[in-house]
Amino acid sequence: PETNKAGTKGVGFGLMFGTDGAGISLGKCISKQGKMYVQLSGTYAPITLSAFPYSFSGKDVVIDADVKLGSISAILEYHPFGNAFKLSAGAAYMLTKINAVAFVKDSAEQGDIMISPKEVGDIQFGISTNPICPYVGIGFGRAVPRKRVAFNFEIGSYYLNKPILNFKTTGMLEPTSTQEDVMSSN
Repeated sequence: PETNKAGTKGVGFGLMFGTDGAGISLGKCISKQGKMYVQLSGTYAPITLSAFPYSFSGKDVVIDADVKLGSISAILEYHPFGNAFKLSAGAAYMLTKINAVAFVKDSAEQGDIMISPKEVGDIQFGISTNPICPYVGIGFGRAVPRKRVAFNFEIGSYYLNKPILNFKTTGMLEPTSTQEDVMSSN
């Protein structure tokens, strides 16, 4: 394979897999010594839960959820020793959103009265994050590889502010809709 001595020439293209989904990245060296790189990337993972069973206080609950994970990020990589070890910092535009509906699976018994799941009602909630989040990480590998194919490993974290919560209830649960502010602050 062709060799790019310090990983300084050309543009690196990569496939990514992480906790916020799968995606692609583009990288470019921005220093002559091969110590500083810029990387632009995007990841996405849609997840749908349909009739997901959950037990809450001894009652069977069913959850339908639409979960979207992902980000578009710009990361600066610094290789302090000129080798594959790197420190990373940057920012990401978060695509994370969760919308879900939870309802009791079976009729509830209250004394001699049976209450249907529709009468009990459902809980609808949504969670999203503030869109712009800083990122820091540490790892091994370069945005532009020395050879045609290379593997990178990085562990890092986004700083997420307080999530944005939407909460609504129906049926007999409707009076709890007033608790949105309490849940949001918790």
